[in-house]
Amino acid sequence: TLTRAQHGRPVRRVDLDFDKLLEAEAAATFEQLVGSERNLVIPLLADQDVVTIVEVVRDEGGWRVVGLAGQDIASDLSTVLAIAGDTAESVTLYEVPNLQARVYGVASASGEILHTNYGDRLEIRKGMDAATLLPILRADAQAFQLEYGDALRKGKLVR
Repeated sequence: TLTRAQHGRPVRRVDLDFDKLLEAEAAATFEQLVGSERNLVIPLLADQDVVTIVEVVRDEGGWRVVGLAGQDIASDLSTVLAIAGDTAESVTLYEVPNLQARVYGVASASGEILHTNYGDRLEIRKGMDAATLLPILRADAQAFQLEYGDALRKGKLVR
């Protein structure tokens, strides 16, 4: 399968700023909450399915591979890209610190639709807008902050 695979469009992988999420208004966009860029995820596609991914980053020496074969991301991307079809202009993978959440933003001419399988409540196949998802993530971020905020200030928590 891999020998037949072709690379797809790069997916930008970013981390959200947790402090911005704590204060986010329902009308905010996910792009407004980005704290840092991580890398690019290159999906390798065969028969319209993402069979694996390659993660690359650009530094002073040029491009270098920093990750291979993330099957969880490959599976999610396969689902999201199948749903988006040809309407997707770009896809961004938003990582939400402390909540262990991944949100896939599919940008098209009509705006950004978000997909996530966060927790037991959300299904990746059902897209939603930021006004729907942000209150859920913000509430969980605030609960996390109440429980672990002091420990975070003293040092890093381990997953």
